[in-house]
Amino acid sequence: MSGPLVVLGPQRPNQNLSAVLERSVTEPGAISVISAGWRYDEADIGPLQAALRRPSHHLALYTWFDELLRAHPDLKRSYRARQDAIRAHKVLYRIRVDASLIAVRRLRELYDGDPDGVWPELQRAAKAVRRVDDDLMEELDTINARFPELATPWERPEVAPYVERIQAIVQDCAAIAIAGGHVAVLQNRLHFFGFDALLTAWTRPIVAWSGGAMVLTDRIALFYDDPPEGPGEAEVLGPGLGLLPGVVLFPHAERRLRMDQTHRLSSLAIRFQPADCITLENGAHLVRRDDSWHNEGVSGSALRIRPDGTLETL
Repeated sequence: MSGPLVVLGPQRPNQNLSAVLERSVTEPGAISVISAGWRYDEADIGPLQAALRRPSHHLALYTWFDELLRAHPDLKRSYRARQDAIRAHKVLYRIRVDASLIAVRRLRELYDGDPDGVWPELQRAAKAVRRVDDDLMEELDTINARFPELATPWERPEVAPYVERIQAIVQDCAAIAIAGGHVAVLQNRLHFFGFDALLTAWTRPIVAWSGGAMVLTDRIALFYDDPPEGPGEAEVLGPGLGLLPGVVLFPHAERRLRMDQTHRLSSLAIRFQPADCITLENGAHLVRRDDSWHNEGVSGSALRIRPDGTLETL
C-alpha cells in the first residue's frame, strides 16, 4: 500500500481517534469500519461512529461469515475441521515453546552476573525458541494445504457476492478503520474476505488500534504474563496481513506484561529479534509512511523493548 498506516493504542479511558482522523484523513468521504473482533457486539458501533465525526459504512464481517456458514454446510464442515486441526497442533506447540523458554528465562537471570559468558548461550537459547515459533508457522501452512477449498475463500462462488459488496463500499471511502477485540477472530475474518489483497492495494489511510493494529503485522503474538491459571508465556498466533513487517505489537502492555521485570522483557525482545517489540498504551499514535515510523502520540505511550529489557520511547 502507498497510503499512511496509522497505529493507535487502546481507546480507553481516553480516545484519540477523532483527533487522529482529522489530521490523517484529508480527503472527503465516508470511512469503512471493521469491528469483527467484537464478535457478538460487532453491530454496537454507536460510540465509534460518533468518534469518527463523518459518515461511515460498517463492514459486518463477523455477521456475514456466520450467514455463509449457516447457508453452506460443506463450507462449515471444512472450516471447522481445519480449525480443529489448528487447535490440536497448538497444544503441542505450547508444550515445546514453554520448555524452550525455560532455558531463556534461566539464562537471562544469570546474565547480569556474567554478561560476556552468558550472552552467547542466551542467544542460542532464543534461537531455539524462534525455531519452535517458525515450526508453528510452517505447520499452519501444512494444515492449510490440507484444505485447498479454503485457500482463497474470497474466490468461492458463495463468498464472491460479499466480496463484491465490500469492494463497492470501500472504493469511494476516504479511509478504513479497524477496531480491536478478539485478534484471532479479526485476523480470520479479514483473511476470509480477501482483505490481504484489498489492504495491500489500498492507497488511502488505514487507521487501526489494539487488536486491529496487531493483525496488520506479519506475525501476531498473544501475550499475558499473569493469566488466571498462573504465569503465562507469549505465543505466536500465526501470520498477520503483513502490512507492518518487522514489528510485534503489544497493546495494553502495562496491564498484560510485567513491565517492572527487566529479565522478562529482555526474554521477549530477544525471542522476536530482529523484529521490534513495541508496546502501545492509551494515547499512542504512530504513523508508518515511506517505510519509517513517525511518533505523534502522547510521550511514553509507545515504547520499544530493547534486548536488555529496558524501554525506549519511540
